[in-house]
Parts: sequence; C-alpha cells; structure tokens
Amino acid sequence: MVIYSVLCVCALQAQSVEYINGNIRGIDVNKTVMNNNGELIIAGLSGGNPSVMKMDTLGNVLWHKTFSGEPVRNNSHHQWHFWDLRTDAENNIYLYAEEIYSAFTPPPRITKLDNSGELIWASADLPPAFEYEPNISTWLHVGDTTLTISYMSETVSRVHLTTGEVLGKDSVLSASWINSRTNDIYYNGKEYRESTLGLLAFDKSGAYSIEPNPMSSPNDIKNIDSNGFYVLRNRPRGTVQRSVNVRQLQLFDYQGDLIRKRNVINESTFNHEDSLSNSGSFDCYLFHPQKGILLFGTYHREINADSFIVGNQFTQVRPSDFEVLYDTLIEGVMQWKNSHFANTGDQIYVQGSRSPGGRGAFVMKVNLKDVDEYPASSVPEKHKKTNTIKIYPNPSTTGEFIIQSKEESISQIEVFTTTGQIVYSHKVNALQENIHMDTKGIYLVRVTTRDNQTETLKIVNQ
Repeated sequence: MVIYSVLCVCALQAQSVEYINGNIRGIDVNKTVMNNNGELIIAGLSGGNPSVMKMDTLGNVLWHKTFSGEPVRNNSHHQWHFWDLRTDAENNIYLYAEEIYSAFTPPPRITKLDNSGELIWASADLPPAFEYEPNISTWLHVGDTTLTISYMSETVSRVHLTTGEVLGKDSVLSASWINSRTNDIYYNGKEYRESTLGLLAFDKSGAYSIEPNPMSSPNDIKNIDSNGFYVLRNRPRGTVQRSVNVRQLQLFDYQGDLIRKRNVINESTFNHEDSLSNSGSFDCYLFHPQKGILLFGTYHREINADSFIVGNQFTQVRPSDFEVLYDTLIEGVMQWKNSHFANTGDQIYVQGSRSPGGRGAFVMKVNLKDVDEYPASSVPEKHKKTNTIKIYPNPSTTGEFIIQSKEESISQIEVFTTTGQIVYSHKVNALQENIHMDTKGIYLVRVTTRDNQTETLKIVNQ
C-alpha cells in the first residue's frame, strides 16, 4: 500500500504560500516564465502538439493556444512539445519546439507569438545536432536582435528576432557543453552560463565573453553575486538502519574556496523514528534581491517496503548567514515534473505538475516578507546559537559599534546588507574590536571566533 502525504501545513501557509490555481488542465507543463505585465506564460504539450497558455495572477487562464502542424511543427506522427520559452520587453513570446519519443527526430524550430498568442513567425529547421533524444536540454537567450539557442548540450544556433531567419550555428559554443539549468543567473548586467569553456557571460545585446570558472565542484552553480558562487549539494546522513539525504547550501569565494555551508532541513520531517529513510530535494530555486534564497522541492519518507509518505517543501533562506527564515510542508502529493519559479519585481510564483502521471499543473503565489523584515531575534530557537557576542551601542547614532566576545578571541568580522551583500570584512585576534559604518541602515554582523564558532547579529546605524 502506498500512503501519500496528508501533512498539516502551519498557520503561516495561507499567508505565505497559496494556490491560485491548484489544478490546471489541458497542458503538460515544461516551463513557466512571467512577462513584464506580471502574467504567467506556461509552455508544454497538449494533445500531442506544442501548446502555450497565458494566465493572470489570480489563476485565471486568459488564453490557451495549440499548434498542430506547419509552420510550428512538421507532419511527424510523434508528439511535439514547447520545451522552453522567453519573453522580451514588448511581451512577445519565443518558444523552442521539438519532437519527442524518437531516437532521431526532425530538427527543432523557434516560434514567436505576440502577447495575445498570435503567431508572428516560425523559423525554418535549426541546424541539426549530432543526435536527438527525448526530453532534451535547452536554453534560450534573447538579445537585442537575435535569439541564441543551446540544445542537446552540443549545438548553439542563432535566429533573427524580427524575421525568424536562422542565422546558423555558433561554431565556438557548439564545440562546448553548456549547462541547461532551470533558472538563470544575472550579475553585473550579464546573464551567466556554465560551460566547458568557462563561464559564458551574455550581455544585453546578445554578445558573449568567456570568464574563468574557479569552481571544481561537480555541482551546478546556482547563483553568482558579490560574495561568490552558490551551490546546492546532496548530503547523505544517518546510520545503516536509518538513512537521510538532504541538501546543503554552500558559498564559495572567487578563488573557489568554501566559505560557508549549511544543511537545509525541515526538522519536522527528519525526526521520525518509524521511518527507514528520509530524503529532501530542492530542484527549484530563486535568488531574489529582497526575499533572499527561495527553495522548492519534494520530501519522501519511507515507512517500509510498501508504504511511504511524499509531499512538497518550501524554504526561505537569508543569504548573509544561511539562516532559515521560513520553512513549511505543503499539503498534497509531490510534483511529478520539475517545478519552476516565475517572478517579476515582488511578484513570485512557483509552478509544477499537480500529481504523478497527471496532465494537470498547479501555480502557487509566494507572499513572503522581505529579508530585512526578519530580524535576527525572530529566527526560530532551533537556529539560534549561544549568545557569546555583544555589540553596543545598538542602535548607534554615530556609526560606531563595539564588538565584544565573552570567551574566545574574535578571528573575523563580516558585515552584510540585509540582501546579503558584504560591505566590510576584517581579520581580528582580540576579545574586542571597534567598527564604523558610514551609511545609515540595518546590517547583519557575522562574528567568527578562534574556535571557528560563528554568530550573526543585527545592528542599526541611525
């Protein structure tokens, strides 16, 4: 017997994560984005044909388009999907169409729709890759005049945005593996992708440069900011009798050295003596400038060989110290296909398939406070450390702060903005140190002692 989760969601659930449409029918979803109007564009498959849907932020379907033949797809008898999509500043929609369920499929195509779903153009066949397979990996980048498409991890082509003309392969990038990660990385006005050449940095025009990648980790880079590179890793735990597999969030500096790590665990799901194993996975993630690091994934608890409990989990993490600010289990069966965050500004949504094997999908709205609205004192007790560090005066009207340790000498002081940007770092070897902040505001101070213990406190410069 298989037991699916009927997990109780905490009281904050209704305020923080809520379904706006829990059972979208008629489309098997591959990718979701949000346009500049805050509308959700959902791409996938419907009735064996590539399909796209637009939804408003209340969960109402505004239109649903399906393309059964030329010019979007050829006359193959196999199913075609819209695997990936992007929107531009005018809310035009660019979709990547590809066949499935065939070892050697016809070449893919790019389709451009306007904001009402009307076809503007469909490209001719793209240059073929060496070999096609089902469930291929894709990535699109919209520049000023051309669209760059990476498909099958070995072929990169370009299409003219206005005419749909296929401009041909990029011979340099086509000779390199390119990461087809679900979410994009934006930093310093560029969009980044990992490749065997290094970090590909695409500017707004669509031109790219190649930057060194200091990471030797086999895990994908999830985000880049002024502090370094963020990675999510699987971390096995437990005993021979009871095993646990969790995700660990890690931060590496620009030299590739690990400077911070933390296991991201929903404590209530990993303290069951009746379970043989627990596993949690965060495959959907978003690094948001105000909301911090958002993670969405699945939870699985095995009771015995015939029964297990599954569910979803959603977590908000503060970038400066990896403190878990919000953490909840979500009622219902786990998503079957990969989920996606879609956002613009403070509007954040997460989408995925609703049930194993089903064609329905769900969309949830995320209503979280900004990171700076979670003071250090509001972090749950399970995440607090023994308070051996004092900072005074706090608040300060002069910008002067005294940091004092009761026992171990201080070895390092780091100061972050509430969005995780480091503004001060200094190595120390004393029980007390003074710092000065020029700019008024709220900051997080992380103090590391000689015995490698850390403590993070909030300070206010008035």
